[in-house]
Parts: sequence; C-alpha cells; structure tokens
Amino acid sequence: LILVACIFTPIGIGLIVSATKVQDLTINYSHCDTKASINAFTDVPKKYTKYHFKNKVESKPQWKLAEDESGKKTCELQFEVPNDIKKSIFIYYKLTNFYQNHRRYVQSFDTKQILGESIKLDDLDTNCSPLRSIDKKIVYPCGLIANSMFNDTFSQKLSGVNNTGDFGLTNKDISWSIDRHRFKTTKYNVSDIVPPPNWMKKYPDGYTDDNIPDIHTWEEFQVWMRTAAFPKFYKLALKNESTTLPNGTYQMNIELNYPISLFGGSKSFVLTTNGAIGGRNMSLGVLYLIVAGLCAI
Repeated sequence: LILVACIFTPIGIGLIVSATKVQDLTINYSHCDTKASINAFTDVPKKYTKYHFKNKVESKPQWKLAEDESGKKTCELQFEVPNDIKKSIFIYYKLTNFYQNHRRYVQSFDTKQILGESIKLDDLDTNCSPLRSIDKKIVYPCGLIANSMFNDTFSQKLSGVNNTGDFGLTNKDISWSIDRHRFKTTKYNVSDIVPPPNWMKKYPDGYTDDNIPDIHTWEEFQVWMRTAAFPKFYKLALKNESTTLPNGTYQMNIELNYPISLFGGSKSFVLTTNGAIGGRNMSLGVLYLIVAGLCAI
C-alpha cells in the first residue's frame, strides 16, 4: 500500500499542476435573449462567467442581443483575452441538466440508417419511436438523439474589437475519426423522408435534392450523436490548432435557436486550451491524491 501511495502521489500532483495551466473562459449565455440589452453592450452578470488566464482580466465579459427583421436573434459576446495563448484553441458548447445517458435516449437511432442504407419504414428500428415517421414518411435521421441536436450557431471566427485582429476557427476534424466512418451519405430518395420535428426551422419546406444533410461530412451532427455519460457535458464546436491567439478583445456571435427551457438546464460558450488530460478539471488529480492518502494511512 505504501508503494501505491508513492506512485499515486506524484501522478496526482502532476495532473493537478497540468490542469491549473489550462487557460479558459466560460460564459453562460442561457438568458442572453431576456437579460442582454438590444441597444448597447452591458456586463454579463458575474454568476454567468468564469475564467482563468495567466494575466489579470481588466474588463468584464459583455453581451448584447441583436434581432433582425425575420426575428432571428443573435447573442453577441465580447470578452478580453489578457495574454497571448499559444496553440491550440478550442471552442466548446456546454450543456447542463441534459441527460443524454438515459437508456431510451442512447438507443434512439437506427444503425443501418446512419450507415446510409435506405431502410423501409417497417424495418426501421423500433428504438426510434415515437420519431420513426411523420405522415407516413420516414424521419431522417430518426430517433430522439438526432431530433434534440444542439443547433445554436457559433460564428466561425473570433471577431477582433477595436485594434484586435480577427482569429479564424474551423469546424473541420472536430469529430472522432472513427465517427467519420460510422456515418454515411444516405441512399434515400428525398421524396420518401422528412426532417425530425425539431429541424423544421432549418428545413421549413422539408428536404430537397439540394439541402438534404450529408451526415458523412456533417461533423457537428457526428459530435452530437456521440452521447455524453453525464448530464453536464462539453461538445467541441470549433478549433484553431495552428495559430497563437493574441491578447485583445474579441467578439463571438451566437445565433440563438436551442430552447433550454425544454430540459431546465443551461448552455454556455467555452474557450479553452487543453492540458495533459483535457480541460481544466482537477477531479482526477484529487482522486489520485485521495487514494494515495488512504493507502498511506
């Protein structure tokens, strides 16, 4: 047991040190549509923000709500990066109180359908119920997971404010490589399928030959379909693995589409670097130290 303690103690300390070196910013924008001003940028309430940088942040994160003539709402977030951050930079969305690990939810898709096969309605996996068909047309992709896909849209760059330059981001290679082989282009005829109910805003007139989603290349969909083990989770949206993020003030525009009121949780924008085991999470290091302490007693 003493040997275990001697091994686990330095590992735990190393993991904690690595986690503390991660720089990150989290802004809970769940209430941007009701609390942010439409006239000017105002400070985001402190309880909705959290950040860790090498240098001190001088200005608080701010937000503003923009709405166009069609009623589309965009949450505009401005925040300071007080020091240069070397590559790589990752943008995640964070959801809380969303149980992707529920047994029925996890199974709610059809394996053959996402492999591209044009499965007939009678042969469609019953796990997709009640989202197998609408008006005798097959729902594609069927099931609860696809229907509940996160659909807030992040701008593909951090726009520089004042004298700060723009910082480019990409949504390429955000999914696991194994998932890019798991999802295939569908062989369905467009006349035989309809979008999931919650996708109707994106496809108000249904599918056409020009707009049917190609889930083989749609990495945001692939990321969402890999279900999370816990009700609080992060999913990768964008990244930049080639460029240093210079210090300055930046703006991220988020088109608001995802209704958190349906599950009583929250949604957040997260900018972060990665440590040895991912983001700023000290739980594993603390666990190692606890085990080491118990073994030493």
